[in-house]
Amino acid sequence: MGKGKIRAVISGCIILALIFVVFTGCTKRNSDKAQGITAIESESEACEPEGGDTDDVSRTEQNNITEPDSISGQKQTDAKKETSAQKQTDAQKQTDAKKETDAQKETGAQKQTSAQNQTSTQEQTKAQEQVVKPDYTGTDKYVYAYTYNDTSILSADELAVYSVASSVANAAGAQGSTFASEKYVHDWICNNCRYDQRLFSGNMPYESYSEYGVFVNKTAVCEGYARAFDLCMRLLGIQDIIVTGTADNGQTSGSHAWNAVCLDGNWYQVDVTWDDPITSDGSDVVSYSYFNVTDSVMRKEHTYTCSVSCTSTEYWYLKMLAESSDPSVCTSVEEAEAYIGSMLRNGSREITLKYISLEGNVQGAVENLKSLDFTGIITQNVAGNISGISTSYAVTGDYEAEIKYSFEFY
Repeated sequence: MGKGKIRAVISGCIILALIFVVFTGCTKRNSDKAQGITAIESESEACEPEGGDTDDVSRTEQNNITEPDSISGQKQTDAKKETSAQKQTDAQKQTDAKKETDAQKETGAQKQTSAQNQTSTQEQTKAQEQVVKPDYTGTDKYVYAYTYNDTSILSADELAVYSVASSVANAAGAQGSTFASEKYVHDWICNNCRYDQRLFSGNMPYESYSEYGVFVNKTAVCEGYARAFDLCMRLLGIQDIIVTGTADNGQTSGSHAWNAVCLDGNWYQVDVTWDDPITSDGSDVVSYSYFNVTDSVMRKEHTYTCSVSCTSTEYWYLKMLAESSDPSVCTSVEEAEAYIGSMLRNGSREITLKYISLEGNVQGAVENLKSLDFTGIITQNVAGNISGISTSYAVTGDYEAEIKYSFEFY
């Protein structure tokens, strides 16, 4: 056999072998498939309920069919929840971020306010430090204490003076006008201090020459009166000076001190000592004979050189009284008679009147009043018989007198 034939035979064998192999594999797959179908049918028969309830099978099949939709819905729900939670988380983050931002702003504002307050306090402290308090001495110490409400610079004696003087100044300042404040101080000194007569016996303490004598000891001489009045004027911010010279009241003469005060641009002479006369019974009498008078009035008994000129009569107090409507102030004998008669008709038996002579002749007027016809006055105004009359006259200077009458009837 030739080589060609041999090759042909081998090729044929190989082809046959391949055909066999292919056929055998296909047959096996068909057999396995048949067996698989048989197994599935057998398994179906085993899961089928007794009685062949096809509805249950249908429901099972339906459940098996709809199950993927339920799973999908659950996933959608879970996705929504996750989205909502994410949104809530994002919103919470935004809220937290906003709160943090607001807190930061508030903290910043607080810091800024605190810084501003601190700066303001520092500026106030600096401004206070820049106020240079003058180093006052003597009387000016009291002005310092009154102005700055600082008594630390005062000694024990000065503090005793200041506690009373500042109280007087406060009350005087509440009187409503500069003149009223001045008069309050004038009257307070006259009513609360007496002239220290130990001067005449040589055993007067030194304090009587000072404001300490007036405000603490309540007894002083002219210099103490003048210093006390001057101190209160300074505390009240009323311009004044202490005037020194000599004085002669017809009984005694010697060195003397008093004040000059400025009201509404005009200067007036004030002698508080002579407006606080020594009385025989020790009673307090307030006179105004030397209250806000002119130089011409003052020079009748006072000799002095003064740096200011006092010519105005606007606040001359006796002139103000004489021009007032007060019926107890009389400037003539006729006015005195009329006032006494009206008081008797009203049932008064104790009558006091003030007589003013702006001409400086009060002593002559008093002599005229002593010769009044009281019988005629009583007959015209009172029904009854008089059993007695007592009279007292207090003449202070040339311009003013106070007269008291006491009537008894039976």
